[in-house]
Amino acid sequence: MTDSEKLEQIIAKTVASKKYKVILPETIRDVYITEFGRHKNLKATEEVAKKKLHRIRAEYLGEPDFRKAKEQLKTAFNSGDDEQIREVCKSIFSVHSSTRERNSLLEEYYEKIFSVTGRPESVTDLACAFNPLSFRWMGLPKSVLYYAYDVNSAFVDLINYYFDLEGVKQLASVRDIYTNPPDIRTDVAYLFKMYYCLEHRLRGAGWHVVEHVNSPKVAISFPTINLVDKKTDILGVHESGIKENCARLGWKLHYVEFDNEITVVVEK
Repeated sequence: MTDSEKLEQIIAKTVASKKYKVILPETIRDVYITEFGRHKNLKATEEVAKKKLHRIRAEYLGEPDFRKAKEQLKTAFNSGDDEQIREVCKSIFSVHSSTRERNSLLEEYYEKIFSVTGRPESVTDLACAFNPLSFRWMGLPKSVLYYAYDVNSAFVDLINYYFDLEGVKQLASVRDIYTNPPDIRTDVAYLFKMYYCLEHRLRGAGWHVVEHVNSPKVAISFPTINLVDKKTDILGVHESGIKENCARLGWKLHYVEFDNEITVVVEK
């Protein structure tokens, strides 16, 4: 059996595994094939690919009980109580550390971003996780075209369930934003706390997504506090590259600062 055939077996086994069954097979394949191209060695390929897939799966960031979450959302919407709906949404995205960190910012977060981007009629939410559950804090009409993408099918299923209850068109779909950047044009794209994750997957992947998403304004957020509540400067690691690419393309940069997050808006 050739190494390529063995690699195909490893990929198939990973795709079928309990841990990765919710992850888009295209993503799993891309990670393995890319690493095999770099290392030319099956053992090294599998070792590095597993580490990268572990970060893409990111169970350690937290996930809700999806069945229970749907029940809670349905009960809240049946009540018609805005406060109850918001509390349930908060309780769900609070399980995930990335969206939980934005809880204290929600009342001002989108107003400040939209003051730079303008209030959109269409949105692309890249590698969205549970961020669409903050829709009620965005102040957008239910007629908005909200395209949400993630490689995790369980996330996407919950988001579409929520959109249906909310009366927003169900436009969430399973998609790898790196291998298959969305081509539908929207007013604004969100790339919240994912630029550096894409760069960890493959150097240049974060900028590849920003450049190729079909939106004239891309809001890229970076945490300023890490998972153990210590200050961090993740933007500083990537800022020079973002600035150089914007200068090369004649694009503008805007900064929106919050207590525990900083958002860079790329204006194409």
